[in-house]
Amino acid sequence: MLHLSGGSYHILNWLALLLKTRTFDMSAVLDLQAREYVIQTFMPVLARKDYVIGYRADDSYFSFAKDFISGILSLRDLSEAMRLGALGEQVVLISPKAFEQIYFEGYETASYQEYHIKRMSKDNLARQEYQSRKRDLKTYYQWYSGYSFEQIHKALPFAELLNMYPTLHEADINKFVSVADEVLIESKRKSETNLSRLRKARGLSQKELAETSGVALRMIQLYEQKQNDINKAQASSLQSLAQALGCKIEDLFE
Repeated sequence: MLHLSGGSYHILNWLALLLKTRTFDMSAVLDLQAREYVIQTFMPVLARKDYVIGYRADDSYFSFAKDFISGILSLRDLSEAMRLGALGEQVVLISPKAFEQIYFEGYETASYQEYHIKRMSKDNLARQEYQSRKRDLKTYYQWYSGYSFEQIHKALPFAELLNMYPTLHEADINKFVSVADEVLIESKRKSETNLSRLRKARGLSQKELAETSGVALRMIQLYEQKQNDINKAQASSLQSLAQALGCKIEDLFE
């Protein structure tokens, strides 16, 4: 038996099996890379197993899994989302031995209208609670930090989030914020400044930009090294640099 809902297994093992055996609409390159990463890293060993117990693969669960792969939903919240609506578990037979053990005993008639209403009610409840949570998750860190979504995803790609799982999956969201802040600050420190990028795009050296703009060479160096904050530069210097680079002043800001 392979019991993915308990023991030493976690949600990523269930997700890897789901991604391997079910069809998802994932056209983005990043989503496809994330899918392959999860399968290669977390696919459980099925050899010598007769049956699998795991979360039910209802429609709402597909929404949770897809958003996680797309980077919208955190790992901790994916685990919580899987429990919303109490959709339960399912048992899947996977070996000839297991199939040989089953036999027909009888049946009971179930009302389609009654069953369908109950099933859809649970599924809708899970979706509603999840959608409410998802709106919070998508905006919380961006709102808190002031970083753009592009900056966040660039500094914290999918693989990096998965690497954070062992230490953060039980932590409070404030712990994630603290760690994410450190990652984003370090990423920002290492990234090329807009001034440097625009200067290189114009084919100018730092010395040539200094001569063209009238801004001191050392000042340009300090801005590009992030030792001086260009966002706090004098308006006259910003105007001179923007004019020399053929850009808007706001294009220079970090």
